[in-house]
Amino acid sequence: MNSLKAFFSFLIVFTLCALPTNIFAKEVIITDGSVARFDITNNVPSSPYFTQNDYYNMESNEHLTILHNFTTYQQTTMHTCGPVVANMVVDHFLGKPLHSELEAAKMMGCNKYNGTTTKGLRGYFRDLGWNATSSADTNSPKTYTDFLNFVQGHLQANTPIMVENVEWGGHWRIIIGYDTMNTANTGDDVLIFADPYDKADHLQNGYSIVPAEKFFYMWFDAIRFAKGANWKQWVVAKPNK
Repeated sequence: MNSLKAFFSFLIVFTLCALPTNIFAKEVIITDGSVARFDITNNVPSSPYFTQNDYYNMESNEHLTILHNFTTYQQTTMHTCGPVVANMVVDHFLGKPLHSELEAAKMMGCNKYNGTTTKGLRGYFRDLGWNATSSADTNSPKTYTDFLNFVQGHLQANTPIMVENVEWGGHWRIIIGYDTMNTANTGDDVLIFADPYDKADHLQNGYSIVPAEKFFYMWFDAIRFAKGANWKQWVVAKPNK
């Protein structure tokens, strides 16, 4: 019985966010390199199931809006997706993070049971003196169309969108790209994420792709956040001018 309890305890922690990962592509950075282990065991060169694009060097066009040269990081603990997401956003605007992964985790109240709350992530940026808004402050997009406009508006303003959903049982990622596929049909639209636990597409380069409509209808937290704070969670933050 004790061994069974230990197994389920491990399973809960594992699904929180991720296991330690390390560098695979040049644009992937480890925040605490001495802590991370080299792990590219899920990489499959020339995978027959996943297209391996160079998202780092992609540029916006008539149907794609993407944050060009967005540097990605991989988390080094099971529960620090939130701090690593914050470090990626800081890097985007300032060229490097202001704190290590574990320092940022402490500042935003991240823990191994619940990870990082929306208020904790928002609070980190406000403590930096940044302009930060979140789903804890205002309503989230109600409809799929509202969501697409929400994404497009922020990306066109050079603003990454930190979002948390049921991925891995509860996981923070960043929307850095949106592609309409140059069609009027919004059902084929695609989101590009900077993903601190990029272990599910045969190339650990820090980017993941999800159909926009699928993400919208899975935009909730399964078990980590309190009721009322687990639906369509997001944070956007920019330095004050």
